[in-house]
Amino acid sequence: MLRECGRVERGAPVMFDIPQPDGSAVRCAGRIVGLEENRSLTIAQETPWVGRVKLVLHPEESGTRLSVLVTVEQAGVEWLADRGSSGALRSSGIAHIDVRIGLLVSLSGAAGLMGRSIVNGAALAIEDVNADGAFGRRTARLFVEDDRTSPERALSAYRRLVEEHACDVVIASISSAAMQTVRPYAVATGRLVLNTAMAERRTGPRRNFIDLGESPLEQLRRAIPETMTAAGASNWYLVGNDYVWPRTVSAVARRLITQHGGRISGTAFAPIGSSGFDRILDDIGAGDGDLILSSFIGEDAIRFERTFHAQGLRSSFRTLATNFDQAQLDHLGTGVAAGILVSNDHAGVIGLGSDLGIRYRRRFGLTSAPLTSLAVNAYNGIRLYAQAAAAARTLDPSMIGRRIRAGGVGTETARRRATGRFAAASLAEVTSHGIRPVA
Repeated sequence: MLRECGRVERGAPVMFDIPQPDGSAVRCAGRIVGLEENRSLTIAQETPWVGRVKLVLHPEESGTRLSVLVTVEQAGVEWLADRGSSGALRSSGIAHIDVRIGLLVSLSGAAGLMGRSIVNGAALAIEDVNADGAFGRRTARLFVEDDRTSPERALSAYRRLVEEHACDVVIASISSAAMQTVRPYAVATGRLVLNTAMAERRTGPRRNFIDLGESPLEQLRRAIPETMTAAGASNWYLVGNDYVWPRTVSAVARRLITQHGGRISGTAFAPIGSSGFDRILDDIGAGDGDLILSSFIGEDAIRFERTFHAQGLRSSFRTLATNFDQAQLDHLGTGVAAGILVSNDHAGVIGLGSDLGIRYRRRFGLTSAPLTSLAVNAYNGIRLYAQAAAAARTLDPSMIGRRIRAGGVGTETARRRATGRFAAASLAEVTSHGIRPVA
């Protein structure tokens, strides 16, 4: 049942499968919250739904019998019924809902392990805007739909948010491949969408679709030359998953590497959900590259970096990763990931010592999914929407979208991106103490 468990202790992250009657299995993530040596292990399940799994060992004459107790609540029942829904997160005491905020996120599939942190960040934002009275006498409620890291499911998940749940706005934190199926429909219908995940910048009329996440250029314009300078090297090997985002990252990287006098020694892409990277790693080891640009996502990033380290390549190459943050580090550990350079929003500045980090841990507990860059982006997206709605004095999507694009609300980064200006992502490094900013 357990697929990955780097250490057996309270708070340790795990990935596991729950078998289904048809012979398939649901891939899940969580962390150990209870441990009785040689007796039982309890996991707080985080994705695709919140639940509890307990493994109990029963000594018998012929060996040991293992029993597995799985608690599945309503959200899990809906997910298993193939709705892909994680339900609504309700605020206690709210009898009437005035503002419906949708969150489109990956809680399963290759990017699923990052989803719970994003949901937590959005839930904290809902609590904050309600506590602040951001919508006046109105109250907000969060509705969550899981796209399962699947372009095919993303559109139906989006449509449930706007048609079944009647959400006033959708905060999207899904892959670019999934967003390609959602964007045309969302633009055509005029519902306000704030895309807080990394995204390729689009040209032409955007109407009520606003990209707030990092673009490849924002991630790499500073990171490429600084990585070359720090490593004293210039030959790159580009790797990532085989879909639009990593390919766009690689295209932008090629231009920047050439501009700074570097060279591309190889490029390789692997399908999302790949089980092995031996061919890619063999090519890297046999080539003349010194630097790695990695745009693997979710579980794929974990498997790639773990294998990369196990083969002894970390000491010979410097890696710059565009889709790596606290979620992946949580599973890898600093011993495996130390030395990786990270380029994304909030990299290295959202630890337990930050105000948001302290409040996040106080709200969700020390054994919850860690606060990640994507979670902060979702949090900021909801706060931005609330500020714009207050300024516009309406929930009309066009009016709120106009306020956001005018650049007068939100963080400085959000204001710059909403108005089409450049906002460089942070550059950080994985150290023995976690992800720390590069000065």
